[in-house]
Amino acid sequence: MDTTVANPKLSSMEKDLEKTAGDYAHLSNTTIRSFGWGGVTVSVKDRATKKPKTILQGVNGFVQAGM
Repeated sequence: MDTTVANPKLSSMEKDLEKTAGDYAHLSNTTIRSFGWGGVTVSVKDRATKKPKTILQGVNGFVQAGM
């Protein structure tokens, strides 16, 4: 998927920050081609009740390296 910004009039919030934020060549990935996860659950403390609140449950995912 190409995320190149073609319109220079876009605001800074609309630009692809990963491509325009600076020199991040040291973060280049040349080894990992894909990454997957399964059964991920995330809980946070509810501000009102102070009890755990599940915001993600049983989430699975898979991503592939791109350019």
